Amino acid sequence: MSTTPRTSPSAPDGSAHQPLLQRALDRRSLLRGLPAAAAVAAVAGAAVSSPATAASRTVVRRVTSPVARPAIFSSRGLTVTSDIRVSDRLWDFRFRTAAMTLFEPSIRVILPNGYDQNPGRRYPVLLLLHGGHPEGGMNGNFLDWTLHGGIADRETVGQDVIIVCPDGGNGGFYVNWKGPQGATVNWEEFHIPQLMNWMDDNFRTIVGWKTKAVAGLSMGGYGALTYAARNPDVFSSASAYSGPCDVFDAAVNADMTVSPVVDGQSPGSIFQGDSTMMQLWNPRSPVLVEVYRQLRVYVSSGDGATNQPPADIQEIAVRGTMDAFTNDLRVRGIGFTYNRMPYATHDWVNWRDNFHRDLPGILGSLPHQ
Repeated sequence: MSTTPRTSPSAPDGSAHQPLLQRALDRRSLLRGLPAAAAVAAVAGAAVSSPATAASRTVVRRVTSPVARPAIFSSRGLTVTSDIRVSDRLWDFRFRTAAMTLFEPSIRVILPNGYDQNPGRRYPVLLLLHGGHPEGGMNGNFLDWTLHGGIADRETVGQDVIIVCPDGGNGGFYVNWKGPQGATVNWEEFHIPQLMNWMDDNFRTIVGWKTKAVAGLSMGGYGALTYAARNPDVFSSASAYSGPCDVFDAAVNADMTVSPVVDGQSPGSIFQGDSTMMQLWNPRSPVLVEVYRQLRVYVSSGDGATNQPPADIQEIAVRGTMDAFTNDLRVRGIGFTYNRMPYATHDWVNWRDNFHRDLPGILGSLPHQ
C-alpha cells in the first residue's frame, strides 16, 4: 500500500487519536463475551498499536485479478487467512483473531471508484452492519449489504468513501459477550479497535478524530448506536434502520436472550442477566444517551402496517423502542433525524430506501481529503 503520510485530524483538545482509541480499548477490556442471534426474529433481523512490521506480514495467496492487488498485512491482532479481490471495487477478507474464535469472521470492503488510479488520495470509512438471521440459513452475512438484499455498492458509485461490511454473527448483536461456551466472542473488540485500525494500516484511509461513520439495519442498527456511543472519538455519525434501542424492553430482551442459540451457544450468553453490563450496551441508558450529543444521529422505523405478519411484528417491536429513544434525545435537547414511515415493515425495501436517504448526511459528517 501507499506510504503517503496520513492526514490525522486532532481531537477538540488537541490530543492525538491513538490515546483515545487506547482508552476505548481499556474500557472495553472490562467486558468479555461472544455470539448471539435472534429469537423473536422481531428486533434482530435485524488501540491502536505500532504499524505492522515485516515480521507480522502474512503471505497472501495470489489470484488472477482485473486490477492491481497491493500486499495486505496482518496487524492489530488480525491474521489474514483469505484474500480475494472480487472486482475493482469489491475485496473480501477472512481473519483469524483471538477476539472471535467461534469461527473466522469475514469482511467485504467496498472501495470508491478510481481507488487504484488515485494513489495520493485518502478516504473516510463507513462501517456498515448487517442484521440477524434467526433461521441461520444465510451463508456469509458480510455479503448482505451487496448480495442478500442490499445494494450498497451500487448506491455509492462515485462517492468518496471506503465501506467495510463485516460479519457480526447470525445473532451476535455486536456485543462483547459475557458467557460463550468454549469460545471467545467479542464483536466490538474485533470491529473496533482491531478491524478499524487494520483498515487504517492496509488502505488509504483518513486517520484521526471522528474519521469514520457507522450504520446498520435491525440488529446492525442496534450495533451502530452502541458502537458510536461507546466510541465517540472514532465515529462522527450513527444510523439505525429499524434498530432496537432498549435492551430492557421485553421483546428485545427476549430476543437477545434466545439469539445465541442461532450461533450454537446457550440462551442468555450475551449478558447472562448482568444488568450493569446491559446498561453499558443500552442506547437509552444514562451511560450512553448523553454521548449522542457529540454525534450525528439518524434513525428510522416503519409502522408495520403492511399485512406481512412476521416482518410487521418485528417492525412494531422496534418502533416502540425507537420512539422511546428519540424521546429521550428530544427531552435532553439532543439533535437527531427520525424517519418515521407509514406502510413500511422490517424488510430490504425499507432499509435500502433509508440508506439512500441517509447517505448524504453520513458523507457530510465525515472529513474528506
